[in-house]
Amino acid sequence: MNTCAECSTENPAGARFCMNCGAALERRCATCGAAAPEDARFCMTCGAQLPGTEPEASGDRHERPPPAAPATGSQAPDERRTATVLFADLSGYTAIAETLDPESVKRLLERTLTRLGDEVRAYGGYIDKFIGDNVMAIFGAPVAHGDDAERAVRAGLGMQAAMDEVNEPLAQQHGVTFALCVGVNTGEVLAGRVGDSYTVIGDSVNVAARLQAAARPGTVTVGERTRDATRDAIEYRALEEPLALKGKAQPVHAWEAIAPLAAQTTADSVAQPARAPLVGRAAELAQLHSLVERVEQRRGAHLATVIGEAGVGKSRLLQEFERELRLGQTVPLVRRGRCLPYGSSVAYWPLGEVIRAECGIVDGDPPATAWEKLSLRLGELLHDPSCGRTSTGPTRECST
Repeated sequence: MNTCAECSTENPAGARFCMNCGAALERRCATCGAAAPEDARFCMTCGAQLPGTEPEASGDRHERPPPAAPATGSQAPDERRTATVLFADLSGYTAIAETLDPESVKRLLERTLTRLGDEVRAYGGYIDKFIGDNVMAIFGAPVAHGDDAERAVRAGLGMQAAMDEVNEPLAQQHGVTFALCVGVNTGEVLAGRVGDSYTVIGDSVNVAARLQAAARPGTVTVGERTRDATRDAIEYRALEEPLALKGKAQPVHAWEAIAPLAAQTTADSVAQPARAPLVGRAAELAQLHSLVERVEQRRGAHLATVIGEAGVGKSRLLQEFERELRLGQTVPLVRRGRCLPYGSSVAYWPLGEVIRAECGIVDGDPPATAWEKLSLRLGELLHDPSCGRTSTGPTRECST
């Protein structure tokens, strides 16, 4: 209880004003009774948490919050980083601005840039600034990931895909559309504060802007280092001639990103054994083999979780475990699924990858083809030959 100093009335601990006389109550710790400032979260005398400062439950969220810029304090040092910079420019903005009133142009531009910014945030990028009808985004600063170049290219492709939903209402209402030019480049930058804003500076930033200016509308043009870092994940088309970019003494080789490459997940894909022998993991391997024996005996599923710091050898342990299993009398059936480190609604992504691998479904399969593969495989597993048959009658669905 909190006692009012004016009328001595006992008030609840969370009350700010006396319920009898209305006087302002002094905030006090419920544990030791010591006075506490209004903005304090913990008592300065006993360390107990003050009433009304419990953190709010965040709930189950599929989307990760976008990376925040470093604190605005002047003590934040500049640092050299390897980052990927993305520039996106709306082509046709000037023509649209001539046909619409300024208020409509502002609302339209705001909706479009917000939609493009959503793609940057979905892949863990940081929006550096909006410059008129241009977006500048950074991947690798202030928060770095192991696949920042891939994230940037995927964000650029996502921006191009988002232009369809932007242009559809625009064409219906005003008879005009936007086109988007995207440039992406990777290299060393100096990250820090210029004025009150966090940004990156360097030749790599300038090249990204020049690539965007030289890009064809509707394309994502990337530099050589970006392409080298993502060639296993993104399909590219090499430009016929190197680009003569403003301010660059030599022509710059560039590529256009086509689409993400389909994951090579087939029914026969298993981990390849490493050349170096695994040392110091005999106990963990023995425990995994014991779990396999238990599963075989009880004919029931079992979940095993391997936890450890990055680089300690979790993937290597799994690789060795699969190799030893293949040396047994029964060759195991291996299916792989992984959670994407970016994007939203990815909770069931590993299950989806396992199903795609089991059914031989690859990225790019049209829905009808994917459904046919799924139905045929389920029919085999359920010993129901009628599943997946093509007929002119009502569709028969398989269930498990």
